[in-house]
Amino acid sequence: MGFAFIGNQYHLAVSNEDHYIDLLFYNTKLRRHVVIGPKSRKFRQSTQEN
Repeated sequence: MGFAFIGNQYHLAVSNEDHYIDLLFYNTKLRRHVVIGPKSRKFRQSTQEN
């Protein structure tokens, strides 16, 4: 298997902006981070009408 769980909703600060990664793992065999579900844009609150 070779994966280590680092965290969920992992915080990154880039250029004084806050970003969150859904899941962050580390592959111990490949020595690489694995990122799942990065947020590519800022969250916008929207309303939906039924």
